[in-house]
Amino acid sequence: MCIEKDILINEIKMYLTHITTAHDYFIAYKTLVDAINSDACNKKVNIAPAFFSVTLNSLSTSLEIELSKLYCDTHKDERTLLKLINKVQANAKLFPKEIKYGANVVDCDIYKFKEKTVMVDINKEILQAQEVIKKLEPIISNLNLRRDKKIAHNDKKYFLLPKKIYVDSPMTMADFHTLIHYAGKLCNRFLCYLNGSVVGYNSLHTEDLKDLLIKVTGV
Repeated sequence: MCIEKDILINEIKMYLTHITTAHDYFIAYKTLVDAINSDACNKKVNIAPAFFSVTLNSLSTSLEIELSKLYCDTHKDERTLLKLINKVQANAKLFPKEIKYGANVVDCDIYKFKEKTVMVDINKEILQAQEVIKKLEPIISNLNLRRDKKIAHNDKKYFLLPKKIYVDSPMTMADFHTLIHYAGKLCNRFLCYLNGSVVGYNSLHTEDLKDLLIKVTGV
């Protein structure tokens, strides 16, 4: 489906909004897990174990929901990364053949503006993105199982044995990190080719929880 350049730019920015949200959940979740596994923090955390347990479950589920929006392609109207790649492919003519980067550099104590030209092969970028998505399929498959059996539907097997979902669909911190950062990298690359900008998906206050735990535990 052919669309206008501004529409594609705005859609990519919305993907990056969801990526930022997923990253925020991930940082908060990882910070709490690290605190619980830390001898220095564990005693303080265990003052309110129910609170931290509920918080961890909420953060992990919220993270899975945001990543499912990006990777779980189960309905024709969903906006996944694969759908974005297909849309970029259908609108390859919107992308330039080259882009120019400019920066101030110091040459003999004098600031000079230097420009660099980078060639853009959007068809090559599309093929590489499709290959990466294929390589991520084992992780995406586990994410999809969690989405379908834990979040979207009340599966009988996992209702009776709720912890079994994590055995059948193992996902590590590294897996979450990979999904988030690849999505951010891909979307920012497409955005940069279209309008020369990138969007940071690290929120300003992602370290707040870590700072709070340090103050509470005194470490």
